[in-house]
Amino acid sequence: MAQWWDEWQLRILVLASLIVQFCLVFSGRNRLEHLRAWYRVWLRLAHIGCDPLALFTLATLFNRQKDGPRCSYARGSRDLELLWAPILLMHLGGQVVITTYKIEDNEKWSRHILTSLSKVTAALYVFYKSWSADDKRLLAATILLFILVILKCFQKALNLRGSSFSALRKASSSEVVQATGLRKERLKEYVEKAKEVLLDCGGRDEKTYSSNLPSLPDQIFLDFPRPYSERAETLKKFWVLNPISACQAIEGTLSAMTSFLYTKNVDTKQNVDTKHHFPLMDKPTLSGRVLFLLKYKLCYFYLYISRKLERLLRRGFIQGLPVYATLITVICLVHTRSQKQAYSGADSKITLVLLYFTLLMELVLVISSDGDSFHTRILQHNLIGLLAHNKWHYTSRRIAGWLHCKDFLNLFWHMGPVYSCVEITELARQHIESGWNGYIQDTETYRWFTDTRGERTLASKGCPGELGRSIKRPFDETIVLWHLATDLCFHHKATSPGPGDDRECPRQCKEMSNYMMHLLFANPKMLMPGSRKGLFATAYSELEEILKTEETPRGEREFTQKVIEICDAHRFPDTFIGDAWVLAKSLLGYELDDPTRKWEVIKGVWMEMLCFSASRCQGYWHAETLGTGVEFLSYVWVLLQYSGMETFSEKLQKREGMPFDSDESLV
Repeated sequence: MAQWWDEWQLRILVLASLIVQFCLVFSGRNRLEHLRAWYRVWLRLAHIGCDPLALFTLATLFNRQKDGPRCSYARGSRDLELLWAPILLMHLGGQVVITTYKIEDNEKWSRHILTSLSKVTAALYVFYKSWSADDKRLLAATILLFILVILKCFQKALNLRGSSFSALRKASSSEVVQATGLRKERLKEYVEKAKEVLLDCGGRDEKTYSSNLPSLPDQIFLDFPRPYSERAETLKKFWVLNPISACQAIEGTLSAMTSFLYTKNVDTKQNVDTKHHFPLMDKPTLSGRVLFLLKYKLCYFYLYISRKLERLLRRGFIQGLPVYATLITVICLVHTRSQKQAYSGADSKITLVLLYFTLLMELVLVISSDGDSFHTRILQHNLIGLLAHNKWHYTSRRIAGWLHCKDFLNLFWHMGPVYSCVEITELARQHIESGWNGYIQDTETYRWFTDTRGERTLASKGCPGELGRSIKRPFDETIVLWHLATDLCFHHKATSPGPGDDRECPRQCKEMSNYMMHLLFANPKMLMPGSRKGLFATAYSELEEILKTEETPRGEREFTQKVIEICDAHRFPDTFIGDAWVLAKSLLGYELDDPTRKWEVIKGVWMEMLCFSASRCQGYWHAETLGTGVEFLSYVWVLLQYSGMETFSEKLQKREGMPFDSDESLV
């Protein structure tokens, strides 16, 4: 057994390193999805462990070479193993489709140069001291691989440097200073112009093509201010888009930054499904249908072929030709090497596997499908639903309690995501449109629009004082209160939504409520600076204590109705569930006896809180979350940018009671 391990140890390690690299390559296309917690942990461990695994394999290879004649294997096999060294160094050079895992890694490009040079130098020294074969073809193949490795190590460092936030800030500074000097409008003029733009736009354009989608500069992730004239022009192009095209324009901006920061994919154009962009037939006659179908198929075929060719060019196929040619040359040299009988059969097969799969990994961007796009899911967390779930998984909760990992276990459970990104985004756009058309009249109302978190809705609907007092609490506490109140109203026997269209508004309210609770629980720094994640655990513990001695049903609806019965029979002062029940009773009261009006109020409050949170999230946090999947809050944030609303930096710079005009000139 020991002899078998001595013989196969290096082979197993080399193949394991190759498998890890291959998994990372094919996981690169999942960077546009919102990764589940277990997958995110696995990807992070693989990304961290791939370099140590390759280094340990290199150390094992060097030790075998150092043994020299004492090694029990044929001399030729030892020389063939030297060909594996540059391939292992290539594993250290980074994956083809992943530049980095975390945004902070991009700033470490200088350290990567030093470590790569030291490793390459050590490998070259071992190769120089250990090589003794007379096979010139194998020697040429090894030298070619070493040259390729040196170039790829520098390419990795350049990719990290070019994808860093520092590089983006440096490249954007001169443009921002120049743009600031050229701006002549004032904020008041911009507000008037923006209102005129919305009046002139009219309805949505159903014939928008992907080439006409507007775009935003990368500087928005740096929170740099944009000229008012540029905002008005962007607003004019964006506002005529239909809901699907608007969502695709938002995805284009997020996809471009994902490609810049995390992948080596230079194809930063949004992936557009062409079936949504062909005009409809005006005359449904037989001849008209035939002509329309023929034009549709020809246009679709043309777009498919042109998109494939453009993808090859934009994704670096031409630039990668030297790499492909080098690897193919090495493969041919290995196949035609002399003294084949001197090499171990297993080592020869492993060498070819390494070379072919290395070439495949380099080609993965070209041969991958065009289906890479954001999965427009809205993640959901529900406090009452989590408690109902855990009540029926008592054993696993006890084990997690002994291991002190209850919170970590909760991260792995959340409700199934909803796929209403386009629908909720359109609701947010309608909310902004109503603000431009009705609420925003001057600079003060323009700045106040994204500062409200329910006040405008409650004031316009004439709601009672209990509702107004609930939104005056800290924002994270308001989220918990309205989340619980929304659930209590949604599952209340007297006001549960009925069949038909009446269910749409309650469903949208519940989805927004669950998403905001997801932000508080899983990503509080994006919700608002200073948000307390522990409030989720506090409300959970209070609810768990209330139901400790109660027999509860398994379903979420029946479980919530049991909570309502207990809250209606007892008082729980100074608790989240007690305050939430008071808020829910106000919503269920006679002042809001119209169910449609009731849910319109709840929807308006959640929409204001969603825009309030998005406008206060720093662009850096949006860029950081793109590494593990886009948050829906980033959609709303980009929507606010497209809609010309006040930016994060402008909110920080304005002072209470003091005028602020970023275009004011001293000349």
